[in-house]
Amino acid sequence: MQVSIAQADLRNGTTPIPEAFAGLDFPLADVTTVIGNAKGLNPTFSNLLKNLAMFASNGRIRIRIGNDTLAWTGPNAPQKDRIPALAHLARQFNVSYLLGVDFKSANLAATTDAISALTSPGSGLPANSIEALELGNEADLYPAKAQADGNWNYSLFDARFASVAKAVGKVAAPVWAGTKGPFFGRGMENPLASFVSSNAASISMVDMHQYYGSNCHGATLSPGDLLKPLATTGAQASFQPHIAAAHAHRLPFILSEWNSASCGGIAGVSDTFESALWTLDGLFEWLGVGLDGVTLTTGNGLPYSPWQFKPAAGGTSVSVAPNYYGLRMFLQATQHSARRVNLTLANGTRHNVKAWATIDAQNIVRVVLINKDRSFTGPIGISLGGYAAPASYALSAPSFSASNGLRYAGQSFDDTPDGSPAGALTAPTLAATTPGRYDYRFSGIGAVLLEFKPAP
Repeated sequence: MQVSIAQADLRNGTTPIPEAFAGLDFPLADVTTVIGNAKGLNPTFSNLLKNLAMFASNGRIRIRIGNDTLAWTGPNAPQKDRIPALAHLARQFNVSYLLGVDFKSANLAATTDAISALTSPGSGLPANSIEALELGNEADLYPAKAQADGNWNYSLFDARFASVAKAVGKVAAPVWAGTKGPFFGRGMENPLASFVSSNAASISMVDMHQYYGSNCHGATLSPGDLLKPLATTGAQASFQPHIAAAHAHRLPFILSEWNSASCGGIAGVSDTFESALWTLDGLFEWLGVGLDGVTLTTGNGLPYSPWQFKPAAGGTSVSVAPNYYGLRMFLQATQHSARRVNLTLANGTRHNVKAWATIDAQNIVRVVLINKDRSFTGPIGISLGGYAAPASYALSAPSFSASNGLRYAGQSFDDTPDGSPAGALTAPTLAATTPGRYDYRFSGIGAVLLEFKPAP
């Protein structure tokens, strides 16, 4: 059966896409194992980031360095290397940092010292590169994780936050674990909205975490689960009140941790082709509820990481995972200050297929089609008057469970020696089936980006 895209209103049915909407989240330990050290950047990582930044609006990429830690400075080499490595990164790329600092300790001086180490001119970090400082990582869950000193509760959290804000003059982004709680102890009302309201003058951003599944106490996902419609649509409604609470005070709201499954992901799911389609589709779904940004969580050696770096002679080797492809495809689809276009699929509910569209500052329309239906093969028709025949950038893999063999526009990161794609770029032009009508035929699960330029 054929599925068709309804005509979209390119003038009135568009919504701006926030700059640096899709970024990356790193654990602190990966600064030196992945990004670089005091001597300079890891050139392979630099290339991987360049592949993403080339599509980002103004080249801007949001980078979060998470973990609830004070270990930015200290006597050993890895700690000394962390801030210089980030300074190297900010000098080469247009980076906006979210930097996490400790909030468990009652030692206010230790927390403010860590903040000073990051924000002082001597850090080497450009002043405009720090977008926000995160106080505490999932502070609402400290009791559950036995991480807090004393009788940790919301009142203590609120008072400590106010003390830090007063001491440093600028604080940003307290981070909550997500909507499932418990928040500051089982049975307590979620205080996020009231916290934002009472502390809005001291906050520059609000962020939370969201994972579809979890591997914290054993795997909860099975192969194929990331292809299910609810895998990308099931969480948005519960986050809308939090987004509204932030926006009521003109504060951006982001997901600073987001990936397929918490606690590192699940092998055989998080590191397969289905995660690429889940990442691509999920980022568009979060755009639709007014989210201001998402940073995809990484973790070298973990199944959900978009790359795996290993020591090698003279440096490191890298394996690039499927969700890296999904992130890169999303950035290509949203480049050049693009706006999201509202459109629908005729007969789309009969198949697990999705369609998204953007229009950029040069009036180039990009349509992303995603087939997550293992039983669907066939054409999806697009009608778009006033535009030339589109170039087609196809994302494919041998199967939904494949961890390698992926191809995007004919290129692959399999066995890449330096983080650059191998192979010739292949984006064939679709021939019109009737004037202004184009059919893209899926032979299995996958995705394609169709790029329509205005007709000459």
